[in-house]
Amino acid sequence: MTQKYKSMLLAGFVTVILASATIVGAQGTGSFTVTNPIKANTIQDLVFQIADIVLTIAVPVSVLLLIYAGFLFVKAQGNEAEITKAKETFLWTIIGIAVLFGARFLSEIIRGTINQLKG
Repeated sequence: MTQKYKSMLLAGFVTVILASATIVGAQGTGSFTVTNPIKANTIQDLVFQIADIVLTIAVPVSVLLLIYAGFLFVKAQGNEAEITKAKETFLWTIIGIAVLFGARFLSEIIRGTINQLKG
């Protein structure tokens, strides 16, 4: 199939989807509402929820990286180059954990300040 036919097929598919969405939206009681799929009602809440999701994912990853750094220490067996690599891995993991919790702490401070300014 040539590029021209692929483009025409894609354009036809998009047109059918948009037309069917318009027809479905036009039928019914005359009112069309869209429900909010996100639980946040404000930007602050959205940012806070995103920070929670990132933290929820990052904490187990951080634990795995700490275990990996420990494995590198054991695997080094006195080899200075490998011990240096293990120390760097451990250091950057600790720095990453500090940044994650610092961002969470900072978002909490900003959220509290905004809520205080609102009254």
